[in-house]
Amino acid sequence: MYENVDQYALNGLPLDAQWVDIDYMHNYQDFTVDQNRFKDLPDFVHNISIMGIRFVPAIDVGIAKVSE
Repeated sequence: MYENVDQYALNGLPLDAQWVDIDYMHNYQDFTVDQNRFKDLPDFVHNISIMGIRFVPAIDVGIAKVSE
């Protein structure tokens, strides 16, 4: 995760926000985080926020209500 942020800094490019696509989700389920691949996500978000970088996660807009 830090690779993108580091590359912007190394190349002197401004970075206002780090966007992530749905691959951070557990089984692509909304409002979840894959703990195997993104277990350090809370620390990452905290650390980049200190640097003034916002974190923008993609949320799947196709959430369906299950009929009963």
